[in-house]
This record gives sequence, C-alpha cells and structure tokens, in this order.
Amino acid sequence: MSPLFMYKLIFTAELLAGECLFCSRLARRDKFVWRAALSLVLIFAIAFALPILRYDAVWVSVLFLTIFAASVGAAMFCFDETAWNVLFCCVAAYIVQHFAYVLFDGASAFVADVFGTIYEFDPYSETGVRASGFDTFVKCVLYLIVYFLVYWSAYYVYASRIGSDRKIRTKLGKTRFVLLAGIVMLAAVLFSLISSYNEGANAVGKWLERGYGLLTCVLAMQLQFSQMKEDDMEDRLVTAQRILETESRQYDIIRSNIDVINVKCHDLKHMVGEFGRRNVDVDREELER
Repeated sequence: MSPLFMYKLIFTAELLAGECLFCSRLARRDKFVWRAALSLVLIFAIAFALPILRYDAVWVSVLFLTIFAASVGAAMFCFDETAWNVLFCCVAAYIVQHFAYVLFDGASAFVADVFGTIYEFDPYSETGVRASGFDTFVKCVLYLIVYFLVYWSAYYVYASRIGSDRKIRTKLGKTRFVLLAGIVMLAAVLFSLISSYNEGANAVGKWLERGYGLLTCVLAMQLQFSQMKEDDMEDRLVTAQRILETESRQYDIIRSNIDVINVKCHDLKHMVGEFGRRNVDVDREELER
C-alpha cells in the first residue's frame, strides 16, 4: 500500500473536517443526519476507489479535485443553501486544509533538521515509511498540534463570521470572490505538487515554496471573506442614507408646521391688536378660528 493511497483518505478526512467548520451554521435539509451519514460513506468510497494511475502533479491534482468535487456535491445534498454559499464554505475548507498541510510539512522538516530524526514520509511517493517508534510518535503529536491550531484559528477568525441569519448569508457566496479564491487555491495546490515531484529542488527552494503556499492560502482566505466586510459597509451606507432621508422628511414636516404656527401667531397678533384698538371684547369664536 503506497503512502499516496493512505494520504488520499487522510486528505478526505481533513477536507471534511474543514467543511464541518464552515458549514456548521448553514441551513440543514430535512433528515440531515441520514443525508450526512450517506454522504460520508460515499465520499470515502470514492476516495478509496480512485486509482493511482501515475505519480505526478497532474494526476494527483485530478485525485484531489475529484474528492473535493464530491464533497461539494455532498454539502449541497445536506444543506438547504444556494450553490454559491455552499461552494464558498467548501473552498474556504480546502484553503484551511492546504494551509495546515503546508505548515505541518514545514514544521516536520524543521524538527527533522534540528533534532536529526530519521522519519521519512512522502505522501506523494511510491515508497513506504521508514521511522523509529519514537519518531513516529513525535510526528503524530506534531500533526495533531499543527492541525488543531490551524483549524481552531480558522474557526474563530473566519468561520465564526458566517452568521446564522439566512438573510445575511444570501450575500455570502458572490461569484467573483469565490471563483478568484478558488483559482488562487488551485494554483497554490498545483505549484505545491509540482514542487513535490521536482527531484532537483533544493532545500531553499522547498522553504520558499512552503512560504509561498502559506501566503497564498492567507490571501485567498482574505479575498473570500473581504466581501463580507464590503457587504457590511454597503449595508451601513444604505442604512445611513435611509436615516438621512427620514430625518430630512421629518425636518421638512417640522419646518412646515413651524411656518403654519408662525402664520397663525401673526394673524392672532393682528387680531388681538385690532380688538384692542376697537376696544371690544374678544369673541371666543373669533379666537378659535
């Protein structure tokens, strides 16, 4: 069993975990539990059945994209949301998964360089794993720490901003932002795979590629969620304009009422003065007019 066969199942679990974070506040369809269970079985079945025809960047990209497409379809099957809202959350989940992978890869390389571990594991290769029991334990602990911190941070920094109000979520998946973030993400994944299969890459190139991958993930995530801030600013601007229009109408009404009162007072003043000059009693009916 090749490492890539194992990793495509691990990748599926990581991707689904990210989608759970970002889809947690979406509206669920009827019989959600049954839908989710069926989707889970089908996605892992697809990931298990996908053949490894070649070990190169193109075919591995096809494997990952097929699993991602299956997860998007499953999310649409489980959540009663627009397609763009679902795609928004799934793209964000893929970004988080790739960020965690790149960070874990860099942390593993750093630990290996500093402490001289002999752990050798390339998820994209045909060779197996060579490691001592202690190295395997260290690798597992490092994996859990890195992925927990990344997913936890992603939830509180980004996923928690997806409100439970369905009216707000109608603006969640704007086409241009989702597509741009998706393209940036796909480019980062493809470049990462090309670098992984480039046997001539040196250590400096590997570190530069990792830095580029992390930066790309952050930019793609900011690109997606920047639209929420833009929508919030637009809503505030519309609200402010409505308040100004209401205040303007109220001002016009008050000014009109003041003008009427001034006219009445002016007429009353002349009426009282006329009564005084004529030295007559004031008629109540005259005043009431």
